[in-house]
Amino acid sequence: MTLTDRTQSDAPAARRRVPSWVTVPVMFGAGALAAVQAGVNSDLAGALGTGPRAGATASVISFGSGLVILSLVMVVAPRSRHRVEMVGRRVRRSTVPLPILAGGLLGALLVAAQTLSVGVLGVSTFVVAFVAGQSVSGLVVDHLGLGPAGRQPVSSTRVVAAVLSLAAVVLASIERVAGSQALTGGEIALLALPLAAGVGFALQQAANGRLSAQTDPWAAAWNNFLVGTVALIVLALVTLLRPGDLTVPPADPHLYVGGAIGVVVIGLSAALVKRHGVLTLSLCVIAGQVVMAQVLDAIDPSTPVTALAATGAALTLVGVAIALAGNRRHA
Repeated sequence: MTLTDRTQSDAPAARRRVPSWVTVPVMFGAGALAAVQAGVNSDLAGALGTGPRAGATASVISFGSGLVILSLVMVVAPRSRHRVEMVGRRVRRSTVPLPILAGGLLGALLVAAQTLSVGVLGVSTFVVAFVAGQSVSGLVVDHLGLGPAGRQPVSSTRVVAAVLSLAAVVLASIERVAGSQALTGGEIALLALPLAAGVGFALQQAANGRLSAQTDPWAAAWNNFLVGTVALIVLALVTLLRPGDLTVPPADPHLYVGGAIGVVVIGLSAALVKRHGVLTLSLCVIAGQVVMAQVLDAIDPSTPVTALAATGAALTLVGVAIALAGNRRHA
C-alpha cells in the first residue's frame, strides 16, 4: 500500500474519531475569524490610499502574506511539501481536473470584494449581499454534488435552514442599513461584488474540499493562495490605469493579519467540508460572522447592539441546528 493509499484509507476513520460537537464549533469559529478578516482588510485598504488601486493592493498584501506563511510551513514540514508535490504530479497525469485548482480565484474574489466594497457599502450591507449569494449557492452546490461530501438533494429542511440564515443577517443589519442614506446607483451596482463573492465562496469550498480529499487540507490551501495571489497581482496592475492614490504602508501590525486569518479559515474549511457538506459549512460560517459582528459592536461603545441584531444572531444558530439535523437524516 502506498503512502497515498494509506492517507486516503485513514481519512474516513479520522473523521469518525472527531465528533460533531468538536467540528461544528470549529466551523463557527472560522466564520468569526472571517468577520474579523473583513474588517482588517478594509482598514488596510483605507490606510493604503484611495480608489480601487488601494483596495487591490491591500488584497495582494493579504493574500500574498498568506502564501508566504504557507510556503514557510512547506519548507519546515516535509509531509506537507510532499502533498503539494503530489498535486503537481496529479495535474500532469490529468487525474486532478483543472477546475478544482481554481478555488484560489474565488478566494481572491472574496478578498477583493472586501477591500473594494466594505468601505463604500459598510459591513452590514456587504454581509447581507454576501450571505444571499452564499446561501443559495450552497444549496445548489450540494444538490449537484460538486463538493467532496457528494450529492445532497435540496430538501425542505435545507431550504428552511438557508432562508433562516438569510433572514437572520437581514435582521441583524436592517437598522443600520435603514438608518443610513439611500444607496446611490453606483453603490447598488457595487452590490454585485459581495453577491458574486457569496456565490463563489460555496464553489471555493467545494473545489478546495475535493482537492483536500485527494491530497490534504494544507496542500489545498497552498494552491488556493498561490492561484489567488497571482490573480490579485494582475488585478492590482490593472487598477494602476484607474484613478487613485497609494501612500506609505502603515506601520500598525494588526492591519497585516488578514493573510494569517485567511490561512486558518481556508485550511479549516477544506478539512471539514467533506464531512458536513457545503451548505452546512456555509451556514456555520454565516452564524460565526453574524455573532462575531455583534461581539465587535458590543466592544465598540459607539455602536449599540440592538434587540433586532441580537435576535438575528440567535436565529443563525437555529438555522445551523436545522441544517445539522437534516444532515443526520440524510446520512
